[in-house]
Amino acid sequence: MTLLNHSLDAALPRPSACPGLLRIVAARDGGICRIKLPGGRLDAAQARAIAAAATACAGGVLEATNRANLQIRGVRPGQEAELIERLLAAGLGAPSAGGDDVRNLMLRPAAGHDPQALL
Repeated sequence: MTLLNHSLDAALPRPSACPGLLRIVAARDGGICRIKLPGGRLDAAQARAIAAAATACAGGVLEATNRANLQIRGVRPGQEAELIERLLAAGLGAPSAGGDDVRNLMLRPAAGHDPQALL
């Protein structure tokens, strides 16, 4: 999917006003971009990519949500496409804008660390 298609998806009506990676929602301090982390996992390269993108395209503020997502706050106007491109290049985000509307599962913080437990 090209970035142009992501821009078109962002203009379509959606079932909720919650932000996502491909649908940045306006707030008083700039846009909010929410990154869903599958299973709440984030590797070091992805963490560095998020930090670099937040610094380059937004105010550098990151928030952890109750559903194991990360939010980048203060996305500057005109920087949305670059932010999305950087995050997708890091392997973050759903392949389509509809993936932003899928609810996450709540997991225990230790999920996946105990070899005897099922994930």
